[in-house]
Amino acid sequence: VKLIENGKLDELVEVIKSIEPDMKEDRQKDAIRNFYYFANGYKEAYERNLSEDIDTVTLRKLYEQRNDIMNQFRKCNSLGSIYVKIDQYADRLDLQYYHKSNEGRSIARNYGIERARGEYFIFFDSDCVIPEGYFDALSKRLKENYTDCFGGPDAAHDSFTDVQKAINYSMTSFLTTGGIRGGKVQMEKFVPRSFNMGYSRKVWETVGGFREMFSEDIDMSTRIRQANFSIQLIRDAYVYHKRRTSLPKFWRQTYVFGMSRITLKLLYPGSMKLVHCLPAFFVLGSAAMIILALLWHWWAIIPLVAYLLAVWITAIFSTRSIKIGSLAVITSIIQLGAYGCGFIKAYVWKILLAVAEKAIRHSNINVILVFKRGMLLSKYFCKFT
Repeated sequence: VKLIENGKLDELVEVIKSIEPDMKEDRQKDAIRNFYYFANGYKEAYERNLSEDIDTVTLRKLYEQRNDIMNQFRKCNSLGSIYVKIDQYADRLDLQYYHKSNEGRSIARNYGIERARGEYFIFFDSDCVIPEGYFDALSKRLKENYTDCFGGPDAAHDSFTDVQKAINYSMTSFLTTGGIRGGKVQMEKFVPRSFNMGYSRKVWETVGGFREMFSEDIDMSTRIRQANFSIQLIRDAYVYHKRRTSLPKFWRQTYVFGMSRITLKLLYPGSMKLVHCLPAFFVLGSAAMIILALLWHWWAIIPLVAYLLAVWITAIFSTRSIKIGSLAVITSIIQLGAYGCGFIKAYVWKILLAVAEKAIRHSNINVILVFKRGMLLSKYFCKFT
């Protein structure tokens, strides 16, 4: 409040950035304006409820309460703007908007389906931009070849940042994913994902909704396929997918993807294919080649260099940019490395150690493991009984 009253907007920008580190510059002015409106309301409420003058409220106190304040003004401001938009189209479209507290994306999707009146449900991620003609292409294809479930590919819009375009290449290229996300050449049957998918009410009534878990969309698609519903890929129904805005966030996302693949294997034995194991092979193979190059001969690293060179060349041709193609090499290493590490960790903990535990129980051996913060500090002690 003091910053606003004293006109110190530069300092206020720094506060805004600390609240929303990824906020773009063109949104900072809107954030400052919204914050100003809310701060005035906050000031009035403070003066009305407390005898203490607002001038004694320091910036530090306001900063300590920034999360609650920002959440409240987000709720008020965003809901208000959404309802204004809905009113603008009320005479042309049957639009419904429901506000729900955050309990997870699967619960939110199921909440929406329960209140929907249509016969076909379509899902997008919040970081997707839907191009003009999407629903025309979708309707045309479903009329020609109706299926109870569909999925569409994703692409990068020209307005996306170079990092987002590089990540898009890594997530869609045959060299990095085997084309399983809607590529023209695929190493696995197409599996719709919730950033761009839809299914009929009959599917909902038969299979149920999304489960609250990682890779819940793959789980949903697997249950749909097991229930013998028809599924198709509609290439013309694509979306522009912004994905993560930074490399550390991209690492974390793909790391979780790798771990969740093991969860899906345990839920659906036989669902894992060779293509899902390739990132783990990349991690182990790259480590082995680097070690051999250091201890034996530099020739050992030639296969890794050749692969990354192929990624670089195809990325340049695909994105028509040397800069983005070079970034794509980095994002591809991050994607394969993070996915592979998550995959290996989950495989060791959920499968190998589970088998070892079962074997120990059958051999009637008591095993004591001493852990601290996830690290094994001492060797196990065996006591034969």
